Amino acid sequence: ELFEDRVYALTPKGEVVDLPRAATPLDFAYSIHTSLGHRCRGAKVNGRIVPLTHALSNGEIVEIITGKKEAPSRDWLAPEQGYLVSARNRGKVRAWFRKQDVGDNRSAGRAIAERELARIGTRPEQFAALVQELQARDADHLYQLLGEGEITVTQLLQAVARLFQPPRPVVRAARPAARRRGSPVEIEGVGDLPTTLARCCAPLRPQPIMGYVTLGRGVTIHRSDCPSLARMRAVKPDRVLNVEWTAADSAGLTVEISVNAYDRRGLVRDVSDLLALERLSIEAMTTTTDRAAGTAHVLVTVAVNDLEQLARVLRRLGGVPNVMQARRIR
Repeated sequence: ELFEDRVYALTPKGEVVDLPRAATPLDFAYSIHTSLGHRCRGAKVNGRIVPLTHALSNGEIVEIITGKKEAPSRDWLAPEQGYLVSARNRGKVRAWFRKQDVGDNRSAGRAIAERELARIGTRPEQFAALVQELQARDADHLYQLLGEGEITVTQLLQAVARLFQPPRPVVRAARPAARRRGSPVEIEGVGDLPTTLARCCAPLRPQPIMGYVTLGRGVTIHRSDCPSLARMRAVKPDRVLNVEWTAADSAGLTVEISVNAYDRRGLVRDVSDLLALERLSIEAMTTTTDRAAGTAHVLVTVAVNDLEQLARVLRRLGGVPNVMQARRIR
């Protein structure tokens, strides 16, 4: 039992490296030398190439594939990404980014913020609230903190979820709010009306939402800032209802994801495998290729639980070899 929380892996020369349980090849590299970790680009375990998130087992032989320059990834800082089990090793990565040029970190942080927030549909005017929520002095300071790894992408997305959930509790009408069986929303003071999610704005938990009564079709759920809802509200304001996401619903909401990539054998399988690892059910998938350009376009429909999961999936899809872009289109 003394050694149950440790893993003992081997270098190609047979040297034993003592690691925490579930350590990865990246933990292995940093345990040997900080510079080796910074230069790590990949790994082989028992002669087979494995992801850097591979959990090592006792007796495995680990070979680190390196680049010439130190270039750690900011993704390594997020524990939930699974690159580094050791907090000490994450500290080494964070220290490396702190030593980089302030301007470079700021530029990198801005690129991270713009990419991640655009992926989940956050509007530019909402950024000021994020700066305050994350206790940064201003936008440039927040970019710098992101670039240095002091604030991770996960923390940024968690702040989005905290800020843009409906800020008030539902005020109940004379009759209790109704929730139709299987619906992800609650509606104030109405009967058992069916609900559908609007295709024009494709609302996703925890974005603020409103309902619009459509004759013969129940209540259509729109994002609160949906332009279509604004036009309909101007004409028929009495049809607009206050709605909110149900707290306990975990059935998921359907989104459509577009993946653009350079075509290669196994691309669709890798996309499917990644979605399976996230335990997402694929409702539809189509693939088109442009042989002249050597590119492929994968369109996949899946059900996700919330914005944080969507952002994580998009980020991981973007890391699939040959993928140029992964984004939500509806």
